[in-house]
Amino acid sequence: MLIALLGSLFGSSSQDKSHEAEMANAAAVQAIYTAVFAHENWNNQLHTFVENASRKMFAAKELSFAGGSELGKWIHSIGKAKFAHYPDFKLLMEHHNMFQYAAANVISQVEAGKINEANHLLAGPFEYFSDVIIADLLRLRAVVESTWSGKSAPGYSCRRLDLHQ
Repeated sequence: MLIALLGSLFGSSSQDKSHEAEMANAAAVQAIYTAVFAHENWNNQLHTFVENASRKMFAAKELSFAGGSELGKWIHSIGKAKFAHYPDFKLLMEHHNMFQYAAANVISQVEAGKINEANHLLAGPFEYFSDVIIADLLRLRAVVESTWSGKSAPGYSCRRLDLHQ
């Protein structure tokens, strides 16, 4: 009875739970935006690496583990904890692994002094998987936002992209 009285004075527990859910969804959307930013920042650094043929930042062997980049760390920690139940999150993980493989190939070419080949890979598979990852993250954001608002996410599907185009 005391709890009910306090609830009526300071807000009901259902209102609190609703507010908590809204805050959790807002935090999830923010986490996705942070992941997009981290991915784009990493891409810019790799482009700079190829342009300058500098070994300052990257080693191909470090990229064989998907958790080597900020996005990879996010995917295998916060992302997995919050979004593993979404089918498209599994696709994001697969695409990120392919992206890391493409990035490692670019770095290997630079380390071998094959800058033209590195640029070719950068403009091909690397950019393709980079774009796919951004699309995956934005689709995930749409799903989270639609869950938050109670509406269906436009264009959300669990279909696989044809990776052999």
